[in-house]
Amino acid sequence: MTRSRPLLSTPWFQVEAVPWRGEDWYRVVAPDGVLILARTTDGRLAMVRQWRPARERMSLEIPAGAIDPGETPEQAARRELLEETGLGGGTWHALGVGGLAIDRDTMRLHVFLALDVHPTGRAPEPGLEVRLLDPPAVRAALTSPEFEQLAALSALVLARWRGLADWV
Repeated sequence: MTRSRPLLSTPWFQVEAVPWRGEDWYRVVAPDGVLILARTTDGRLAMVRQWRPARERMSLEIPAGAIDPGETPEQAARRELLEETGLGGGTWHALGVGGLAIDRDTMRLHVFLALDVHPTGRAPEPGLEVRLLDPPAVRAALTSPEFEQLAALSALVLARWRGLADWV
């Protein structure tokens, strides 16, 4: 392992210079995260619409977030789903782990499928609009200009390959 040099630190990530082949290579260091495909008891997929400052626009996504220190990936996934949608319970399946930009960052995403989730009575975080979509609406959403979260497509593929998502 080579020695990295910190260049920038924010509450969400750090940027480091890493010596490689006689030059500096730059990477973003961020905590691992979770991505959740959540299907309700009536067969709808939970999505959230929220403002993304980095893109300066609204984005339609499946719930996701960082793993806090001391949490397991599943604990983080359950917490993020509850915080973002107010949904909980259900049967949970770990689908896989992977990276988004493996050439630039260190974050790994733990992908989960939660089946038969239901409202808990908790309100979603402020600024989030929860959308519960039936399968035809999910397919339409995935081709809409507001949808750019390609990791969600990976989650759907993983769920289908495991025989857990014939509904999309």
